[in-house]
Amino acid sequence: MKNTLILIGALAMAACANHTPVIQGPYEIESVDLQNDVAAIKSGDLVLEVEFDARHFKNGNGFQSWNDFEISQVKEVKVFNEDGETDKYVLPSEEVSSIVDLIEKEVAENM
Repeated sequence: MKNTLILIGALAMAACANHTPVIQGPYEIESVDLQNDVAAIKSGDLVLEVEFDARHFKNGNGFQSWNDFEISQVKEVKVFNEDGETDKYVLPSEEVSSIVDLIEKEVAENM
């Protein structure tokens, strides 16, 4: 845990020196498109377009039916600011995990 905090701190300091934003929560879901496996997530002044691979499970037994959804891989994250798409950002892996959890929770609540 200590090494993780040191790494996050080092990334944040390096990003500040280069004026590169470090993306971190809180996050707000703008949309989730399950047909194309893409989600739009707002973080402060930035919008993240998260493209992912997901597994969809469906089951029904006549009386009950349920669906389940799991993101297996984040393929690409595009970040947009007020000027359009930007390549200058830092997205720590812990934040990617938080975003994945948020998308899965949103889909589960709306199934």
